[in-house]
Amino acid sequence: MADPLVRTRAGSSASVVEPNRVGQRIQEQDTLWRAYLAEYGEVDPVGRVSRSSSPDWRSSVALKVSELVDLPANWDSYNAHQIRAETGNFALQILVSFATAALPLPSVVPSPIGGIQFEWHTPDIDFEIHVGAPYDVEFLFEDRKSGEAFSDVLSDDMTALAEPFARLASHRVSESAS
Repeated sequence: MADPLVRTRAGSSASVVEPNRVGQRIQEQDTLWRAYLAEYGEVDPVGRVSRSSSPDWRSSVALKVSELVDLPANWDSYNAHQIRAETGNFALQILVSFATAALPLPSVVPSPIGGIQFEWHTPDIDFEIHVGAPYDVEFLFEDRKSGEAFSDVLSDDMTALAEPFARLASHRVSESAS
């Protein structure tokens, strides 16, 4: 099966992989949401997300993303765009693919252009991911201890996110061992 976080270009032998369509509202959740939440959270028969008894932060993030998708247009009173379900779905897909339970709880915030931003801030590391739409992702990673910083704009292949996620996780593990 093709990686849903790598979109092939038109004309290649592989087909274009599009993110699973959630539908107009979060109540019409698709297979990815249900699979994700079956493992990390709970979904009632109507499709609403609820907190899991699990201490894993991923269920809290799934709940927050579903709340953001429910925000109306102009949620900030400055003409902010409504966050499309497809954007929330793709943002969760990134977490399913790269994040581990060992990571700290990220801040999950809406952006006025209709995107979702995940932020991790530790004493030594800042890592931010902005998902503006499926396959429209920007990230910034800064390690103050090493002085290294890098960022990228991703549109077809999300695998560049693997390194910052791994570095954040390894930093968290070494921080816990200290």
